[in-house]
Amino acid sequence: MICCFCFLSPAIKAGFLLEKTMENERNSEIAMAYSRTVRPWTSLGLEPPSISVIEVARRAGISNPATVAGEVARGEIIFSSNGNFGSRLILEDIKGNQVENLEEAAIKAAPYKRAVKEADYRSRAPGGGPVVKRRVNERSLKRKLTQLGKGRLRVNIEAYDEDAERQRERDETKQRLELRWAGRSPIDRSPIIMQTEATLSLIRRISEKRGITDEIELTERIKTNIELGQPQTVLAIWGPPYEKQGYEDVFGVESPEERMATGIISAVNQLQETTEIKLVILYADYYGTDINGLSIGEVENYGQQIKARFEDVGKFISLSQLKDSNVARYNTVRNSLPAVVVEPDEEEVRKATIMQYKLGFTATREQGVKLARAYRTERIIEGTILQEGFLWEGCSYSNIIKLGTAPSRTNDEPYEAQLSRFYVSGMPRAAWNMPR
Repeated sequence: MICCFCFLSPAIKAGFLLEKTMENERNSEIAMAYSRTVRPWTSLGLEPPSISVIEVARRAGISNPATVAGEVARGEIIFSSNGNFGSRLILEDIKGNQVENLEEAAIKAAPYKRAVKEADYRSRAPGGGPVVKRRVNERSLKRKLTQLGKGRLRVNIEAYDEDAERQRERDETKQRLELRWAGRSPIDRSPIIMQTEATLSLIRRISEKRGITDEIELTERIKTNIELGQPQTVLAIWGPPYEKQGYEDVFGVESPEERMATGIISAVNQLQETTEIKLVILYADYYGTDINGLSIGEVENYGQQIKARFEDVGKFISLSQLKDSNVARYNTVRNSLPAVVVEPDEEEVRKATIMQYKLGFTATREQGVKLARAYRTERIIEGTILQEGFLWEGCSYSNIIKLGTAPSRTNDEPYEAQLSRFYVSGMPRAAWNMPR
């Protein structure tokens, strides 16, 4: 076999090797800097905490923290190794979740006010016109948010099995090749199985690591709909506004809502390449009005803008109306829930109390427990209904798969563990919890 590297000029070869050498040295410096930082814990046999990118960069003598974030995000820096087993550095967001999309995680972590101050400004409106109040340059602001936010991300470690990692890469390559040559083989394969595998492969490709729940059930639902000749229902939850952002200009340029809407539509359009998709946006208005006490008018107006945004691409259903249309089933599920199942834990009570504080209310512990119990009960019932299917305007929606819009899979797991779900890598989520 002739290596293409052999045909490169000596200067290009030298430059390439120098670049790789510098990269390896930088990664070694990052690993050593992290090791020195967590030594107070590791020397005592304790699990080290996550360390800020800025701190690792400072100890490594790297002036730009974004460089450290980028190198760690690639997942190639080994922290410790014992044969094929060891640990490698991973990048986490401000909530402790492993980063799948570096730019998105950085923007969420960035100090917004500081980024605005440091961004470039323009003194005229787009397209010209008279001098007006200074306006921030959006592109400059985005760059500054990304730059500052990368330094606020966290470095942690995860177990690493080199053999298992190589086998996983081989399996993925094999699956891609099998899919590419499906239909070209002399073996007669079922068109339904081929279409199902193509759809599942696409979902795997766009989903984050460990971003698919119960892949066997998800596959069966896709296959069933293909066999029946009906579209695959993909349902996405959208919550009411919890950050006092109001309901005016919800889908303005680069608003959290617009970014999330674009992400949902992009994911659905990709799935349309392999099978017909019916998108359903389920607006969780009930949680805002009946559980958290938001203004009915504000929740309804926010919902109307969501409905208008997805009018041409999907179905909009509000949870309160869905409950009314399936009231008998809702009551049956509610009455069958054991008291111990709907009893909230301390973390759920804490979140319920914080939510009330954000909305301008004060909740006692007793009120927090009551709110958390109501939320937990509704989430479990909702998860059961979506798992089984529901009726809406005379149509049956069954074999549903859910496109996750919660910050991570762990947010949904306690309430809908049986519901087939997938979480798209890098897709903006939980727009209702983002200030505009």
